[in-house]
This record gives sequence, structure tokens and C-alpha cells, in this order.
Amino acid sequence: MERKSKKAFIVDVIYAVIILTMVILASFILFKYLFPFVVGTLIAYLVQRPATLFCHKIGLKKGVVAASFSVLIYLCFGFLLGFVVYKLVGFSVGIAENLPDTLKKFATVINGLKDKFSTVFSLLPKEFSVVLDKFFDNTLSMFFEKIGGAISGFAGGVAKKMPQIFISGFVTLMATCYIAKDYDGLTKFIKNFFGKKSTRKIVKIKEIFVGSVLKMIKAYLILLLITFLELFIGFLLLGVEYPFILAILIAFVDLLPVIGTGTVLVPWTFVSALLGNVKFAIYLAVLYVIILLLRNFLEPKIIGKQIGVNSLFTLIFMFAGFKVLGILGLILFPIIFIVTIKYYKSEMEEGLSV
Repeated sequence: MERKSKKAFIVDVIYAVIILTMVILASFILFKYLFPFVVGTLIAYLVQRPATLFCHKIGLKKGVVAASFSVLIYLCFGFLLGFVVYKLVGFSVGIAENLPDTLKKFATVINGLKDKFSTVFSLLPKEFSVVLDKFFDNTLSMFFEKIGGAISGFAGGVAKKMPQIFISGFVTLMATCYIAKDYDGLTKFIKNFFGKKSTRKIVKIKEIFVGSVLKMIKAYLILLLITFLELFIGFLLLGVEYPFILAILIAFVDLLPVIGTGTVLVPWTFVSALLGNVKFAIYLAVLYVIILLLRNFLEPKIIGKQIGVNSLFTLIFMFAGFKVLGILGLILFPIIFIVTIKYYKSEMEEGLSV
């Protein structure tokens, strides 16, 4: 009996890992093509419980209430997105107005450096002085070309993708309403398709997976809030324009794998120093170091507390995943590890293993 129970448990764990891996891989691979339906399913799942509670009070069908709640969520998201776009447009206009002055300052700095080194150039052989002279001239022209190319490329890319964004948004809204309205019927069909035993395991894996992902999201939202507050307070003290919008954008950049606040703050520090604003550059560097130290100190503690798994093992699986699958593995492997551990604990508690 003991051997059989051990075998059964090992089979269950392997089954759980395989199913979870297949689901996550399929989600990542098909996300590009099935994005509206992935988002629609997620929103439909989230509105089921409040829809069930609310439909009894007003006497409407659950499907109608769920679809209405879904539309309400999209309306709230639309207003929030509109507010962010409005602020970003204001921010972009401010940058565009200051861009000529910034470019002039940069040109002045480069020309100043060229003048400072002119004495040294005169002591060098003519060939070297000509090369160095061209270097400074090319640096200026290259900088202006890059700035112009980046602005036109970004504007063209946004304009090109607008029809695709609108179509995807419309399909996502319709998919969400259809799935939310017939959510119970769809889940019943899936349960009948897989059978009772497989459905029980899938439901358990789904519950553990959703719970773990939600806890990870909560942990990273806490980290995002901390980073935002650090940036916002720092920008206010430094007298940076648009501190709120900049703090939000950089805080969200900090959430992306591998990319961090240094992606924005480090180049900003160097550019400020080159433009002659050394004092501001030093303060910006100090702000970055404070954020980096606090993030590295708080991240394992907050995530470990939320998901209930040793942060060292989570780190090991993140590194292994990154080596195997890159950024995808960085996200995928820790989730598989966390769900497997929690599935094991759940099976142990239910007495399905030794």
C-alpha cells in the first residue's frame, strides 16, 4: 500500500507539472494570437463571484449581470487609460518645447569639449587631430539623427498600430461579454470533456496556480508602490517636471524582467552630467542607489512572505529558467516550482500520499 501511495503521488505530481507546463507554454505561445480571449476569460472569471451575489438582489440572470460587470470594468479601464494618455500628451508637449534648448545645450557641451582639447590636438600629428576633430563633429550629427529618427519612428509605429489596437480592443470586449454571459455553460462543457478525476486535479492545479499568481502580483504591486513613492518624493525634492507621471512610468519599467529603474536613471544621470548639471546628476545617482538597495533588500522578503516559498529556491528556479528559456523561463519556472510545491503540500494534507 505504501509503495502504491508513493507511486500514485509521484504520478499526480508529474501529471500536475506536465499539465501546468503545457498550459503556461500554450498561453505564452498563443497569447499573441488569442490575446482577446485570454483577457476575456480572465475578466469573466473575476466577475463571476460578484455577479452571483448581485444577481440574487436585483432578480436578473447571472449571465447578464456578469456581462454588465465586464463592460463596467472596461469603461473604468478606458477612463484610466484616457487620463494616462492625456498626461502623457502633456508630458510629450513639454519635452518637445524644451527639446531645441536641450539640443543646443548638448551641442554647446560637445563644442566646449572640442575647444578644451584643441590645445592637445595641436600637439598631435595632423592625421590624429583630423580624426579626433571628425569624431566630435560626427558625435553631434549622429546624436541629432538618432533623436529625429527615434521620434519619427515612434510616431509612425503608433499610427501604424492604431487600427490593430482598436480591432483587438473591440474583439476583447465582445469575447469578454460572451464568455462572462455563458461562463457556467463553458466550465460545465470542459468538466464533461475531461472527466471527473482529471477535472478534480485540473481544478486543484488551477486554484493553486491562480492563488500563487495573485499573491505574486500583490507582492510586485507592493514593490511598485514603494518604488513609485521613492521616485515621486525624490523627483519632488530635485524639482523635476512632471514628477507624478515620470515616477509611475519608471516604477512600471522596474517591474519588467531584467530591466530596472537603472535603464532610465543611469542614462539620465550621464546625460545630465554631460550637459553640465553635475549637482543634479549626483543627486539622481544617489536616488538610484537608494532605490536599488531598498529593492534588493525588500523584494525577497515581500515575495517570500506572500507566496510562502523560500526565496532562495525561487531565485534558483528563476536563474535556471532564464538559462533554459530566457525571459519566458524567468517567469515560467518559478511558477511551476511554486505550484508543484503547493500541490504536494495539498496532497499531503488530504492524505493522498505518505
